[in-house]
Amino acid sequence: MKKNNRKVFGRSRASKYKLDNFPEIEIDAYKGLLSFLQGIRTKNGQGYANDLYEVFKDYCIFTPNTTTLRGIQLDPFQREPVGLLGGRLSDAVNELINLEEETFGTLDLEDLFDLLHWVNQVEVGKPTKEMLSSSVPVTAKTIRFTDRFMREGRNELTAYDASEGSLYVLFLLSLVMHKASPPMFAIDNFDQALNPRLARAVTTKFCEQAIKNNKICFVTTHNPLVLDGLDLNDDRIRLFSVDRNSKGHTQINRINITDDLLAKGKEGNSLSRLWTSGWLGGVPNI
Repeated sequence: MKKNNRKVFGRSRASKYKLDNFPEIEIDAYKGLLSFLQGIRTKNGQGYANDLYEVFKDYCIFTPNTTTLRGIQLDPFQREPVGLLGGRLSDAVNELINLEEETFGTLDLEDLFDLLHWVNQVEVGKPTKEMLSSSVPVTAKTIRFTDRFMREGRNELTAYDASEGSLYVLFLLSLVMHKASPPMFAIDNFDQALNPRLARAVTTKFCEQAIKNNKICFVTTHNPLVLDGLDLNDDRIRLFSVDRNSKGHTQINRINITDDLLAKGKEGNSLSRLWTSGWLGGVPNI
């Protein structure tokens, strides 16, 4: 681990059982380094090692699925503000949305409705018999959407009826904006259930809110248009390709904006096109 280009934590070259800058600590070769951060105390109980441990200790990988987001399946991995599979989404949305101030977390409601173009209202409340059959298992609260295209009086949809893409948008934004979210987390299959253009737009908003709310987020994707939502001119937003070499070893390479890529861009090639064309790596040679 480095800070200001100076290595402050890691295995020592002198011995695989020692830590750089902490020679008094001997480590077990079969355990990770993170477990030793907890026991390290610097002056006044503060310092980079302590800060690093605080970031890593709550790290987790979220893999939401539709049935859990709808609230008809319990999330076995519950945590604040949402479970690893998307449980408690209605609670998280309820804590973030403010209809009087027309905000959703650190986002204007209008920005949310730009993503959910068919919606003109989102709120959280108890499901009613008129809105949802009693045979459908749901949580005590459900997300309710008002569809701007449907006839008034019959235009309210619950999370059970709404498109799954709208639930994934709420999940992604809730996770990145909520104060109870881990300072660092990962989302597997970030583009799941999102159409390509929505995926691109959500990526842009997600990156803006991650920076605004001081979150470190790792996301994986197989949707080329997600790349077009990344502003790689901002060094806080980074793109990596993941490949396996001829020996089967995983290789991770950062995609930097080079003169060659800039020239390709001026020719009208987007990042998504460059990826599918094989210029960025991260695709099989088939």
